[in-house]
This record gives sequence, C-alpha cells and structure tokens, in this order.
Amino acid sequence: MKHIDFNNLYNLATLTIDDAPLDELQIEQMNHIADCKDCYDEFCSIMAILEVTNESGMIAVRKILSDKLDSSEDSVVQKILAVISVRAKVIKEQISVIMEQLQSDFSGLCFEAPLAMAARNVEPDTPPKISRLEDIENEKTFILFDPALGSMYVQLDIRDLTSDAISVYLNFPNKKKKEIPLTRDGYILKGELNNIMDTDFEIIITQ
Repeated sequence: MKHIDFNNLYNLATLTIDDAPLDELQIEQMNHIADCKDCYDEFCSIMAILEVTNESGMIAVRKILSDKLDSSEDSVVQKILAVISVRAKVIKEQISVIMEQLQSDFSGLCFEAPLAMAARNVEPDTPPKISRLEDIENEKTFILFDPALGSMYVQLDIRDLTSDAISVYLNFPNKKKKEIPLTRDGYILKGELNNIMDTDFEIIITQ
C-alpha cells in the first residue's frame, strides 16, 4: 500500500477520537499505519492537533505538522497553506466574528485583516457585519465571511503558488467538514459557500 494522504489520515484520526467503527478499507489503512513509520508519525501529529485545546499549543503543533508534510519527498500529501480560526462574539446584540490565521507556510499565504477593517474592529459600538482577511502581499487573495447570512466567499490569486490544485474546506467542532467548491478564471480561483450555520470553525487551505 502507498503512503496514506493527508485527507485520509485526518479522517482516520477523527474516527479514532470519536471511537467510531471502521470499514474494511479503513482497517487496512490502520494496519498500514502500524507498519509505516512515516504514516504513523503524520497520523500522531494530526491526532495531536485534534486533541490540543490550548491555542498556543495548537499553533506549535500545526507548524510542526506543516514542516513535516513539506519535507516528505516519498509521501503523496497535501501542503497546508493556511489555517484560519473563525470565532463568534456578540457585541451590542449583534453577531460579529473574529478571523485569525493560526498557521501559515511562509512561502505561501499569510492573511491579516485590512487596515481599515482592523481599525473599525477596535470600536465596540460598531462591529463589522462582514469579516475580511487578505493576503498581506496580494489583496486579490482574500476571504469574506458574513455571519448574518452564513455566507463565505474565497478568492485566491494562484500566480505565485507552485500548483493550482488548491482545496479550501471548513472544519467544525463536531468533526464535520465542508469543502468550498472552487472555479478558475484565469489565474484566479473563486469559491462560495452558503448556509453556514456555525460561527465556530477553522478554514483550511491546502495545495
């Protein structure tokens, strides 16, 4: 059996934590993990991410995992470009969200709130209805989230990336995942996801 990719390792880790039953293929994959040091190390790293509750610890473990995945030459894995935390807060009976990048591959994407929006965030009486993060070096790469409508819009400029095989998905506390479908228009990838009922999740961007 070839090395197990990141998505399957992640799925096996969530099933293990939830003590959920495994099908025949998943049992075969777990047997492979037991015999393969590379897959075992990556599986343990993902388990650590899912089980860590301290935010600073989470950032450190994510960085270790990202470096491990990037340095693997034999495994077919996905490279984590960005991990963004989305958390809700209520100000003056209005729902506002905080989006903050937890991890980044420094050769890839690094998101921050635009200066105008960041300044507005410090005024508690006027919370922004829509949260926005931009890549610090390219304003054409950004994420918008409207918690009132439950809508998220993603745009990625892929000219400086090594591949256009990009995936964007949301991880929720109940271990559910939702992928944001992307369409290409020249060197721009665009995606939209609606009916997002939760305001506590992570955005994962992989290549």
